[in-house]
Amino acid sequence: MKILEIIPDLSKRAGAEVFFDSLCKELSKDESLEIVVVIIWNKIDDSFAELKSNPKIKFYCCGKKKKGINVNVIKTFKHILISEKPDIVHTHRSVLLTYFMSFGFKRRSWRHVHTVHNVASKEAGHYEIFLRKLFIKRKLLSQIGISKEISKSIISIYKREPIATIYNGITFTPSISTDKKYDFICVARFSKQKNHGFLLTCFAELQKKYPTLNLLLVGDGELRDECKSLCSKLSLNKNVIFYGSTPSVASLLGQSKVFVLGSLYEGNPISILEAMSSGLPIVAPCVGGIPDVISNLENGLLYKVNDKNALISNMERIIKDASLQNNISKNNILKSKEYSMEKCANSYKEVFRAIV
Repeated sequence: MKILEIIPDLSKRAGAEVFFDSLCKELSKDESLEIVVVIIWNKIDDSFAELKSNPKIKFYCCGKKKKGINVNVIKTFKHILISEKPDIVHTHRSVLLTYFMSFGFKRRSWRHVHTVHNVASKEAGHYEIFLRKLFIKRKLLSQIGISKEISKSIISIYKREPIATIYNGITFTPSISTDKKYDFICVARFSKQKNHGFLLTCFAELQKKYPTLNLLLVGDGELRDECKSLCSKLSLNKNVIFYGSTPSVASLLGQSKVFVLGSLYEGNPISILEAMSSGLPIVAPCVGGIPDVISNLENGLLYKVNDKNALISNMERIIKDASLQNNISKNNILKSKEYSMEKCANSYKEVFRAIV
């Protein structure tokens, strides 16, 4: 069976991209499968070099460099799909416009499956959602949710059940250190969704009571400078470390005590699964697939979105209670084993084989 995996770009190490990289590598281990990777944009972060050079994976880049419709990119994309003759076309993020410009609504020999990596109403723009509804209506597209809540959101927006719910998996080797340099760590792209401003405001209140606490922010994004300015206004420059984007997240998680997230909405964050694997207690909002993975007081502490008092209270509780930290740490190391990429890839293979 030939599986063609498509994503717009690999320009950053965000959750969907890290998952895509791990899934493709895991699928390529199966000798009965042929894995072909296609990216639309000519943007590849150096950390994905291993995927590009993997001898078991055929890698294509359509070379898009500017926004808007590019006829040559569409021709290249169409040529790749027709010449490769896949059994499954598996897409991630927003690529349906390129697909539509290449093939319209013409039925092809392959089955097209899309993984919804976030809340359905937020995962794609209006035009993409409109196109997906038309493709689904014509039975040209099937979708997969990455948690129960995400699958519910798919039904709400597209009025059609996904063909499966498959939780994210990780390929991750923890690096747990006895030297805990950081009290709190947040691994997230600086975007509106991740709500860093809210997290920083809450941390500033907690830091007034516990002046030595620190917060490590790992990631990059369009709002990073804005968050740095907010830190200055909140007098947090000595307590908040902006680390930037890095493929070496394991070491930083291993040197941290608690993972914290302030998101407005989520799918099934890879960052949380990696933090669990590192034995970190999780403090996170009760949104998307997070409560499917995190049980309150068992794997971490949950709070309602934008509930400032609840987040501050949870951060204070977990940092003060060493016994609670230890219990949750043990639970998370065990529970994280349920989210291996091998198990996740096997679930995808079962779905693909069932529909071919």
